[in-house]
Amino acid sequence: MNKAKLWIPEKLYQTLISEADDSEPFETGGVFMGYCAKDGDIVITDLIGAGESAIHKKTRFTPDQDYQLEEIKRIYNETKGDITYLGDWHTHPESNPGLSYLDKRTLTKIACAPESKNRNPIMMILGQYPEKWTLNAVRFVSGKLFLWPFIRCQYEELDIVKYD
Repeated sequence: MNKAKLWIPEKLYQTLISEADDSEPFETGGVFMGYCAKDGDIVITDLIGAGESAIHKKTRFTPDQDYQLEEIKRIYNETKGDITYLGDWHTHPESNPGLSYLDKRTLTKIACAPESKNRNPIMMILGQYPEKWTLNAVRFVSGKLFLWPFIRCQYEELDIVKYD
């Protein structure tokens, strides 16, 4: 069975790299928007950064949620709902692009939150290993939140396709 593909324009991929380089050695991130194609592939059309009030630390970051929500609303309204929230992205400076326990919990929280309107959110992570920068993308399949710190999170890896 073939993995689903996540299509990202080279220009937006370079924006991710630039934001990662500018924030290093601290984490940064944001959200991304796009659509799901008829064949099930995911197409990214827009990136939204961390925002001016974001807090960046070595092993985590807290986004400027008010800024991100306003940008999501603006893009959604401008496209009459054709472009919608797909998921989150962030960096792992000095680490690999695999999901941490906190990443799995965040992915599950997004999927379980009715206001996200996204039962299968995607998480992209840029890590510095095995080379600088390596992009990983996964899509939530199923899971459940339990009392902290327990979760169950199943996800599928996506093939990343950069295009012009």
